[in-house]
Amino acid sequence: YATEVVEDQKVKTAFLKCAAPMEKQLLTLDQTDALLEAFKENVERTAMLLSYKHRCFDAKTIEKNEEKRIEKTWKAPTATELRHIWSAKDMPDGTLQLNNYRGTDTEIVIPDIIGSKLVTRIGDHCLSACTYHWHNKSTITNGEGREKITSVTITGLIREIGICAFSHCWELREVNLNEGLLCINEDAFSGCKSLKNIVIPCSVTGIFVGAFSFCGSLKDIYIASKETRLGLEDEKMRRNRSWHGGEAKPVFYASDKITIHAPAGSYAEQYAKENNIPFVAE
Repeated sequence: YATEVVEDQKVKTAFLKCAAPMEKQLLTLDQTDALLEAFKENVERTAMLLSYKHRCFDAKTIEKNEEKRIEKTWKAPTATELRHIWSAKDMPDGTLQLNNYRGTDTEIVIPDIIGSKLVTRIGDHCLSACTYHWHNKSTITNGEGREKITSVTITGLIREIGICAFSHCWELREVNLNEGLLCINEDAFSGCKSLKNIVIPCSVTGIFVGAFSFCGSLKDIYIASKETRLGLEDEKMRRNRSWHGGEAKPVFYASDKITIHAPAGSYAEQYAKENNIPFVAE
C-alpha cells in the first residue's frame, strides 16, 4: 500500500507540472493528446484533460479534485461503518452487490471492498432518488437526501451499474467511472439534470436504453472505445414494458444538448448518425 501511495504521488507531481501552462492555455492539442496517452489508465485525469481541450476547467480544479481524492482515501471508513452505510448481498462469484445507500454524504465514493469481499456491482435503484419504480413496484424512503448527491466516484472492480442506479439524482454534477466497468444499465442516470459531461472508459461494452435520458444539462459524452455499443435493451425490462404497453427510450432521450465524442468508425458514431446526434471524432 505504501508503494502505491508513493507511485501515486509521483503521478500527481508529474501531472501538476502541466498545471501552469494549462491554466494559461499554452498547451497545444498535440501536447494534450500526448498527456492523454500517458494518463490513459487514470479516468479522472483523462476527464480533466479532455475538459481542457474544450476549455472547461483550470489548473486549480485539478489540484482541488486530487487533494479531495487523497483526503477521502486516508479517511476511508471501516468495514463496520460501511455496513451501516450500504446494504449489500452476495453475488454467485463471492463478490458483493451494493443494494441500498443509507448514508447522508453528498460526495459519494463507491467502496472497493466491504470486510473481506470485493464490491463488483452497483445494484438496481441503489442510489436512485426516485421514490417509486414501476417495473418492480419498489419504494424508497430516503429520496430527498439522494437528490442532493453532487458527485460519485467509482473505483475498484465495479463491473456493472444497475437499472436506475442513480436515477433522479438531480444535483449530481460529477461522475468518475472506473476502467474495468463493463455496462451501464437501463435508466442508470436518467433524470440527472445537473450532469454536464461524462467519460466512458475503454472497458465499457454496452450502454443500455434510457441510460442518460432526461439529462437536460448533459453536453458532452466521451466514449473511449470503438466497441462500446449503445441502445442495448434488458430482456426482463423489455417484457415488463410490453405488459405495461410502454416503449424503450433512446439512450439520450430528452437530453437535447448532447454531443458524442468517440473514435471515427465506432459504434458510437453509427448510433449518433442514426439518432441525429452531433458527433466529434476523437
